[in-house]
Amino acid sequence: APTPGHLQRVIDTLRAKPPLAVVAATYQDPRPARWIAGQLDGVLLLELPATVTDDTAVDALEGWFEQLLQALTKAAAR
Repeated sequence: APTPGHLQRVIDTLRAKPPLAVVAATYQDPRPARWIAGQLDGVLLLELPATVTDDTAVDALEGWFEQLLQALTKAAAR
């Protein structure tokens, strides 16, 4: 897990040029990403799945990529 000092350095760096979004995988602890997004006004938090969630579907991998791309495209369009 990131230390408070590391998170503060990340914020200090990002304030100069805010990102379109803060991205975190759903298996990670979301609190650091939420804190970073909350410190940067208007920055979207994207919690994205790290893997296919329905591995029985024939098109599961394609659907997973589509889900990731839609979330990233939505963030870029803001």
